[in-house]
Amino acid sequence: MVAYATPTQFWQFSFSRASMFQELDFARGLLSPFVKTGIGGGRVQASAKSNPIDAFNCRLEVVEGGEVNQTNIINPGLLPSFRFSIDGGKSYLNKEVVSADQDVAYIRVFDAGITLEFRNGSVPSFVPGDAWLFATGPSPDVVNALAAASRMADGYIAATYRLPLLTWAEDLTWVVCDLARWLLIKRKGLSKNQDFEVYKPVEAMNWLAGVQVGSIRPMLNETPQPALFPLLVDSVSPLSKEAGAFPI
Repeated sequence: MVAYATPTQFWQFSFSRASMFQELDFARGLLSPFVKTGIGGGRVQASAKSNPIDAFNCRLEVVEGGEVNQTNIINPGLLPSFRFSIDGGKSYLNKEVVSADQDVAYIRVFDAGITLEFRNGSVPSFVPGDAWLFATGPSPDVVNALAAASRMADGYIAATYRLPLLTWAEDLTWVVCDLARWLLIKRKGLSKNQDFEVYKPVEAMNWLAGVQVGSIRPMLNETPQPALFPLLVDSVSPLSKEAGAFPI
């Protein structure tokens, strides 16, 4: 059955893109090999802590060429800048210049949930027009949490709506994201100085309880009632042979 929220919506509704989820506590999403086109000798890869937000067709492209800073070597020019797309190059995020770190420079792409690492190669390392293509997929843990939260919501919705739902609005999406966040936080745990209670989905559960009893009527399009056709047959005479009467 379908989940009522996508991984992208989970990050939009319930968590900062710079949150704790870009780490190793949760299963890593898909990161395909990087395929490069261009003449520059520089190398790009995703950091080990990258955990993609959702399924994207990514394109990274050099806008302004240059070299990454190197230890004990004066950079002969500017740091390179890049633009990044999550839709295969149809649109791009804002241009980013690599960090000033030595030997390995970084760009963190919050919209994709990944951190890119840049290393020099044969000079020139990064040339305008150089591009890298790769695909991503969301963490299976986030996908599973959204599916579980959706079925939890169904347990309440089924009291007043006929499942499966055909369409739904953002209020149900938010509720499912809030429930999924709670499931994931309970699994991960928090540091001693953090309070679990602030993440407890009290509002979401109250909303579902309201839907269950009909006091809240969200914009849900339910499965319609099945069409019923009455079966019409001729009545049997009590004096007929079919009714078991003796012939007269």
